[in-house]
Parts: sequence; structure tokens; C-alpha cells
Amino acid sequence: MLLRGVIIMDSKGPNVKLPPPLIFLFFAVLAWGINTQWPLTINDHIIVKIIGIALTTTGLLLILIAVWQFKQASTHIEPWKPTHHLVTSGIFGFSRNPIYLGLGLITVGAGIFVGMFWVCLSVAPSLLSVYLYVIKREEAYLEAKFGEEYLRYKRSVRRWL
Repeated sequence: MLLRGVIIMDSKGPNVKLPPPLIFLFFAVLAWGINTQWPLTINDHIIVKIIGIALTTTGLLLILIAVWQFKQASTHIEPWKPTHHLVTSGIFGFSRNPIYLGLGLITVGAGIFVGMFWVCLSVAPSLLSVYLYVIKREEAYLEAKFGEEYLRYKRSVRRWL
């Protein structure tokens, strides 16, 4: 099936090739490398460290809740496998992409905790790449598979927050 230039293969889900966590990891490691050459440090005050831990913990909780909801719905979480059911309640009633939001919070939180501003900044190319190479495919796939049900969900719940 072809929709808006994106090939939709239900046996392979939205046909995403690269796991999104690897995208975040790639840009965070790249940022760490940049930091070795051009350090941009963040204050290491205890309050700053606590903020980093809080953001990382919040991101991890978002991901764990989303994983649990996918398991409860008996559908695949991996974007290269087919989706059996839309998950639109719980955490997905606030964000259509709580896992990617969680990965972003973990990235920023970790950057703050280790005191590397470059790592915090790596969230921007990570989110942009995930949007361009993952979310667009997922949305086209879900729209083709679930039609009006998914379109109603898109209209009622924001992509991030």
C-alpha cells in the first residue's frame, strides 16, 4: 500500500528500519564527542543534578507506562512490526508519542546530570530525525490501517504534549 509517498507494509508495520532509541543514542554520543573538543558545561550544583535525575526519571516512567499499555493492548511496541490495536487512553490520551517524549527527557536529564550542555542540545536533532524517519511513517501507516478512528485521535491528542 502506498500513502503520501510512504510504503505501508502491514506485515512489517510502518516499515521503520532503525530503532528510535538508537537515534537518540547516536546523537548523544556525537554530542559527547563534540563536548570533548568544545566543552559547554552545566553547573554541577546539587539542585542541577536533582533536576537531571528528575527529568531522566520522568522520561523513564513515561516509557515504562507506555510499554505496559502496549502489553495490555496486546499490540507491538516496535515500529517495524504491525500494530494490532490503537492505544489512545492513559498516557496516550495526553501524548501520541510518549515514548519519544520520554527518550527526549532522558537525553536532556542525562545531559544535565553529567554537566554536558551539548548532550542536552542533542535532543533537537534526535527529535527531528525521529519525526522525519519514524513518526511520519507511523502516522501514515496508522492512518491507512485505522482510517477515521486514527484521524479522530490525531485531532484530539497532540503529538508531544
